[in-house]
Amino acid sequence: MTALHLLRPFSGWQRRDANGRRFAIETVDGAEEWVAHIAGLGFDCFTTWTARAPARADELEGGSVYFCRARRTLFRMPWAGLEYDDRHHVWAILMRPEIVRVEAMRVGMVRGWRYLEDRDAPADRPRPAAAVDGLPQHVARELREIGLA
Repeated sequence: MTALHLLRPFSGWQRRDANGRRFAIETVDGAEEWVAHIAGLGFDCFTTWTARAPARADELEGGSVYFCRARRTLFRMPWAGLEYDDRHHVWAILMRPEIVRVEAMRVGMVRGWRYLEDRDAPADRPRPAAAVDGLPQHVARELREIGLA
């Protein structure tokens, strides 16, 4: 049986600074820092929330949640499960706190539930090596965001 993957928009991620102020996480580098922070606190799952459960949730075991922006895939996080929060009446999509950058793949608009069959999922990208060393941080970040580093 091959894995099924879920597509989600990479938007709405927020964290708080030391003073309690919220700010948006808008880059993959920022997402990696935040997920590493969560893992460093000892949490074994990272959570994103949704009002409805994915219709094919039982098929997602062994798959990943692929995050995309501007109709392109950016990264994935391995699927860890689904739980309902009775208090807030929302579903928690649980993922292992690990970001894996993937090849940029064009996807349509992500509204509702969008799935990827394993054979259609973008390939993982190797971690960038010294190719961006010595470049200004903002240039290196932009190159990674568009899949060139």
